[in-house]
Amino acid sequence: MEVKYIQGIKAGIAGGIVLALSQVLQFVTGLVADWTDLWVLVTAAGCLVFLLWITVSAGTGALSVRMAAPYMMKLTDAVLISAVGGGVAGIVNAAMQVLIAIMTPIFSLNTSDLVGGFATGVTQGGLTLCCAPIGIILCIVLAIIGGVIYGIAVLKLQ
Repeated sequence: MEVKYIQGIKAGIAGGIVLALSQVLQFVTGLVADWTDLWVLVTAAGCLVFLLWITVSAGTGALSVRMAAPYMMKLTDAVLISAVGGGVAGIVNAAMQVLIAIMTPIFSLNTSDLVGGFATGVTQGGLTLCCAPIGIILCIVLAIIGGVIYGIAVLKLQ
């Protein structure tokens, strides 16, 4: 495997970890709101996590291109490397979303027992897994946009 793709994978892992932590933040604020009836907190956190997701996804593409800058010859290289980084970040984020979808009903006050919460969580996790490819594709597209912007603006690629 070429070094530039390894750099894209490294940037994708870093971006994926940040995206996964943002999902954990939203999960924790959801639990706090469930336990205390502070639904404004969930709404605000949801908006912030969405904006963070867009920014981090585009930033992952830019980071991928920056880390592989010595190996960049054309703008198509930037597209490929940022797509690799965005794909890895999207996969890490999707895995965390599935875990959180499974865990949410278990910790919710609306579930009467642990077994019922786990069964509901597994169902929600399966549904989240079905929709995860859409999030991965969006993460790739945003990473490509960020990588191309960085490649044109900073590296002057054509």
